[in-house]
Amino acid sequence: MKRIQVPAGCKTRIIRRRFSSLMMTYIFDAAPTIQDDDLMGTVEVRGADWIFPKSPQRMPLQSRNTVTAGIWDTFFSVYVIPDVDVVISLPSRAVKGLPWIIGLVAIAIVVIVAIALFLLN
Repeated sequence: MKRIQVPAGCKTRIIRRRFSSLMMTYIFDAAPTIQDDDLMGTVEVRGADWIFPKSPQRMPLQSRNTVTAGIWDTFFSVYVIPDVDVVISLPSRAVKGLPWIIGLVAIAIVVIVAIALFLLN
């Protein structure tokens, strides 16, 4: 689990993705450094801006945050701008459609082997 300390008011990139077109879901937790502080701040998501331009999305910083990079988000970054000092924990990310990719690769291998056997006979 990766932990990132982010001081109050400091815009910090916590996730950066380049040259990937897989749909990905990123999950991260945020907690104030001082337990008595209320968690406040902003999460800014910047997707690809070259083929299909997108404006940055902003959402409130929560204790559990989920952001998704789509197929067109080849370049993708997530920034946190907290109002109080926070610790960001990046516990997981999940590839959406990974079973489909594995299945398609398996089918392609079966088809190639079948064609090769057919041509050899």
